[in-house]
Amino acid sequence: MRPYYTLPLKTHQLQKKERHSLCDLKEGIAQYLHLILKTHLTEYRYDYAYGCFVWEQDFENIQSVSKWENQLENLIKSAIKDYEKRLDNLLVKIKVEEPKDFVQRGDIPNRLKRRINITVSGMVRRTRELFQHQELIYFSPLTIQ
Repeated sequence: MRPYYTLPLKTHQLQKKERHSLCDLKEGIAQYLHLILKTHLTEYRYDYAYGCFVWEQDFENIQSVSKWENQLENLIKSAIKDYEKRLDNLLVKIKVEEPKDFVQRGDIPNRLKRRINITVSGMVRRTRELFQHQELIYFSPLTIQ
């Protein structure tokens, strides 16, 4: 099995011909999915389509959570299909969790964020092994007074 470099890539180590930490195929896929999901669209100047649509929706008023989850699932699945070629039979599931509890600290209101639970599953193309990765993204601060 071919080893993969871990992220973040430490180019200074490679330039000095030092050993860079390595990972296996599944961990390499998981790290790359993390990179796709945490990158804002247009953030990567060499490919403005690279990244995750969720950041375009930050601070938006969501009328229908289930409709928005479905739309986001399709957009994330499309981004992963475009940029992570090592997975087949891709399935993306989204669950938006609203903040429930907070603790008031004096006169300062707490700022809470929604949490998106993203589960990506599929099959590793090379080994035909099942693959699953879960990612949490916090967004849209809510001020509670």
